[in-house]
Amino acid sequence: MYMISITGASSSGKTTIANKIAEEVGKEKCYVLSQDNFYKSIPDGVDSATYNFDDPKAIDFDALIKVLTALKTRTYSEIPNYCFKTHKRTGYSAIDFEGSVIILEGILTMCSISIIEMMDMKIFVDTDLDVCLMRRIRRDIGERGRDLDSVLQQYKQFVKPAYHKYISNFKHKCDLIIPNHIENECAFDVLKSYVVNKTSKVY
Repeated sequence: MYMISITGASSSGKTTIANKIAEEVGKEKCYVLSQDNFYKSIPDGVDSATYNFDDPKAIDFDALIKVLTALKTRTYSEIPNYCFKTHKRTGYSAIDFEGSVIILEGILTMCSISIIEMMDMKIFVDTDLDVCLMRRIRRDIGERGRDLDSVLQQYKQFVKPAYHKYISNFKHKCDLIIPNHIENECAFDVLKSYVVNKTSKVY
């Protein structure tokens, strides 16, 4: 099993890159696992506007490591389902995967030494933070039912500080840095070719 982690700022393009790699490798061979599924349910009575989703403490790393280990050994596993409107887990879904490549994408994937040690390749998506903010506004308003003021407040209070505290320091510890200030098709093509070559003989 070949394991890849993709990290970077919120809305930097991690999911897009992960899915493009999966399409190139072949979805029957490649499984994309999102860190977002492993958010802990927000405690009852806590206002989501004051809750820091960008702190590593918000992620259930124990559950994530358990799933990664199961995928690596091709044993049965279940992934949590997380609702971004209620900020709660809504159940679990079984993972049926017998391929050879796992891609883990998320902003905090490098915050666990155990996870870092499991990865064969670590990728950092380096995107201008202003671009990330614009993408985040579109996503959170369009998909997660939030208003502009709450998105901007959350970004200022939690998202941007967390990037500098927990994420940016790992940039030069990754194997590849992918510039994604715009839709960088050239970088995508080079990356996909590299990954396909690395994973072509993995079973």
